[in-house]
Amino acid sequence: MELNMEAAWSAATTMVRTNQKMVLAVAGLFIFLPNLVLGVLVPELGGGMPASSSNSADMDKVMDAMLTAMADQYREYWWAMLLVTIFQVSGMLALYGLLTDPARLTVGEALSRGAKLLLPYIAAQVLMVGAIMLAIALPMVLAGMTGVQALVASVGIMSLVLGVYLFIKFSLVSAVIGIEQEMNPIKALQRSWALTKGNSLRLAAFLLLLFIAIIVVSVLVTLVFGLIFAVMGEAAQSFGQALSAGIVNTVIAVVFLAVFAAVHRQLSGGAEPSSAETFE
Repeated sequence: MELNMEAAWSAATTMVRTNQKMVLAVAGLFIFLPNLVLGVLVPELGGGMPASSSNSADMDKVMDAMLTAMADQYREYWWAMLLVTIFQVSGMLALYGLLTDPARLTVGEALSRGAKLLLPYIAAQVLMVGAIMLAIALPMVLAGMTGVQALVASVGIMSLVLGVYLFIKFSLVSAVIGIEQEMNPIKALQRSWALTKGNSLRLAAFLLLLFIAIIVVSVLVTLVFGLIFAVMGEAAQSFGQALSAGIVNTVIAVVFLAVFAAVHRQLSGGAEPSSAETFE
């Protein structure tokens, strides 16, 4: 089946609009609130922009110092980021049930399903990230052993393209787990691979356009909140940054989740898989 981007976007917005009260409740509790609390209690995780400088050497020093400070902060607060991530993933898996299940799940039923699917989702993500990183790193390491710079550059570009391709092929893993309730992470990866067969370029273009649109909106929202709260003092500005980050992250999560659900429904024909698919 050929992916229709316009139909997928229309279906995604319809899903959210039809279930907006439950979506707002679950997304607010599991995505927005953790982001806001983390941003308020640990504002350092948000990082900061380096001061402008006309001297490239000074700029390099500032950037190095900023990156080092951010790495230290993440090492110190990794546990908080992990808790927030687990909380958010549970909510996102629950949202798949609320948006797509014909049985019209209650919020409690959806949350229970999300908790049950959490470990398979994490396992699938580990396998997916591992495969992508291996596809990128291994060819570059082998090329680097030759010492030929032109070869290293060429292999690097091809490896990045391969990494993006694998990301697109596995992009429906969360939908497969959240909607089809596939508990086997390997079968979930296989199912995503099969669903995207023949539609990889269309799906890549769709996600790229969506990503660009969201980035533009996110920048505008962040600038508006920054200007409003900046005049209220440093404490208010810090809260405004956490608030805008929470809103932006929540909108991004809900939009992409609804899009993946709509793409999954379209490419699967709205039917459950009859057997485990294999890689093309």
